[in-house]
Amino acid sequence: MVIPRGERGMVHVFHVDRPDAELSNLEEGRIGGALLGVNGIVADQLELFPVRNLEGLGLSGYLTEGHGIADSEIAADASQLDLLEGYVLLVRSAAISPSGGTLSLASGVSHIATYPEERTDWSAGPIEATSAKPHTGSTRSPREARAEARRMGGTVFTIFMVLIGLVLLAVLLI
Repeated sequence: MVIPRGERGMVHVFHVDRPDAELSNLEEGRIGGALLGVNGIVADQLELFPVRNLEGLGLSGYLTEGHGIADSEIAADASQLDLLEGYVLLVRSAAISPSGGTLSLASGVSHIATYPEERTDWSAGPIEATSAKPHTGSTRSPREARAEARRMGGTVFTIFMVLIGLVLLAVLLI
């Protein structure tokens, strides 16, 4: 199986029919090499888990709810996905380097399907709030702001100096 160069936003679903003991002892960083035949996979972009952990939700529900895949993308395969037993391996596009790669699936690993994740809609209408309009903030010039800061600084300095003088005076009189 070939993962094309620059692929983004896809979730590859694999069924893993291997003994539980073998899979439970597999270190997270070695999943890619052991099951997909590829080293250098980003481990946090892989999920290997027993389907029985999805009780009540099912694999189709997990893909739509947990991975943001549209219901319409999974609709045709939902019953097949929910009938799977054993382990499932989910591989996001980000797991494979940007240059792509060829997967050499280990025995007992079979590709079920590939689904696109829903993309975020970044479009928005204009902001109507008054505070978003130009020139609704401070109307002071930078020069006025600096002058006010100097006055406040001078006032604070004067107060501290008076307090220090009063403490010294009290110490000398005691």
